[in-house]
Amino acid sequence: MTLGEKLAAARQAKGLTQAQAAGDVITRNMLSLLEHDQAEPSLSTLRHLARTLEVPLSWLLDGGGEALEAARTAFLAGDWKRCLDILAAETTPLTEEGQLLRLRAALQAAREALERGDPEAGAPLLDQAEGWLPATAYATPWEAAELARLRLRLALDRGLTPEDQRAWEASAAPAEAARQLLLARCALAQGKLREASQALRRSDGAPEAERALLQGLLEAAWGHPREAAAHLTRAEAGDLTLPDRRRCLEALEQSALALEDYQLAYTCAAKARSLGSTADGPSTMPR
Repeated sequence: MTLGEKLAAARQAKGLTQAQAAGDVITRNMLSLLEHDQAEPSLSTLRHLARTLEVPLSWLLDGGGEALEAARTAFLAGDWKRCLDILAAETTPLTEEGQLLRLRAALQAAREALERGDPEAGAPLLDQAEGWLPATAYATPWEAAELARLRLRLALDRGLTPEDQRAWEASAAPAEAARQLLLARCALAQGKLREASQALRRSDGAPEAERALLQGLLEAAWGHPREAAAHLTRAEAGDLTLPDRRRCLEALEQSALALEDYQLAYTCAAKARSLGSTADGPSTMPR
């Protein structure tokens, strides 16, 4: 961990802007250069920053990184308790990686505790993870979903309440909607229209533009150009990836031709040409 990375991590942990951390001793631009390791600070500057950020001057002067490396090694070895102990013993602010290691180690340790039938050991770990999650910069939806899943498992061990189930369902809903959309895509690519329709009906809560695209492709495959055009028009106006936008325009062009709406077909073709050639080859989805 470089000096600049330490300064940035400590400042962010304190919730200070660069101007606030710089104070009247140095300029904000100088602190920015220091955080990007583009300038060498004087000892008096380091003393000022150590006082402001409430970190030991020795930590700033030392190469450091040993604790994080040890925690990383323990995590990769599956020794969740040692990883947590190492990070808990750190007296300096954790980096973003350290925060993520701590959160994931707590979740893994809680999962193992519940699997061996020890909910009393798992519960405090889940409490810690829940407190750390909002402040973990690199946290992903997986951590939130895993926390919700383990909370439900703990509730089942202790006695499930309706509130527990509703909280878990609300946390898991976005991930389930995304899974159903992916199942719909796979079914469409394989020509399994009934399965695609069922998956789409279960994808409520997923991005509306993507749902409209898949529904439009499904209607087109069923030979319903008017319904397909309506869904595809709504999808084209939304937020789609570049490959999906190409598929949408191509399918909408075909539906417009079937409806003898040549102006719409021409517009779609022109828009598709402006996007360039399809980088990932021709679509395998029905048109």
